[in-house]
Amino acid sequence: MKWLDKISKRKELWILKRGLIVLILLLLVSSTCFAGPVSDGEISLGGISVNSTVAYVKSVYGEPTKIRNEYDGEEDAWEHVWYYGNDVKICFHADDWNTVSHVIVTANNGFSTPVGVYVGMRESALGEIYGAPLKLQGEWYYYRSVSNLTTGVLIVVENGKIIRINIGDGFRLDG
Repeated sequence: MKWLDKISKRKELWILKRGLIVLILLLLVSSTCFAGPVSDGEISLGGISVNSTVAYVKSVYGEPTKIRNEYDGEEDAWEHVWYYGNDVKICFHADDWNTVSHVIVTANNGFSTPVGVYVGMRESALGEIYGAPLKLQGEWYYYRSVSNLTTGVLIVVENGKIIRINIGDGFRLDG
């Protein structure tokens, strides 16, 4: 009956291998499908992050080309906004006007996220770099901070290319 024992052990080994393969495949699929949030260190654009100070922004980029106070209807508040050329907009929190709330870039001008996402990059690279977005509305990709539900990265795509990157505070991802 030794041959019966050998068959039984082979069958057990086969079941164990099959279970291990299924487990590995499930882990691979779940790591790409549920990527969603990004680390706080990835929520930066051109070296400027949410809550960077006015002094820090000036030390890195100098004086802005234009400064305006603008009403933000979505936030129902006034923002202090610095422009660097036509394609970089840095907004400061309405309550203190001293710390960054948003950075918006609309051209390939050297600004990128810490993981290398930049305006002009192909859309398909987003999945390779960030994984699946937390929310996808048309061609708007939302990636939320791991630690703060309203802070994140918004990437807008048109014709397969990134045309805008916005890092900021106050994203509403529940709609």
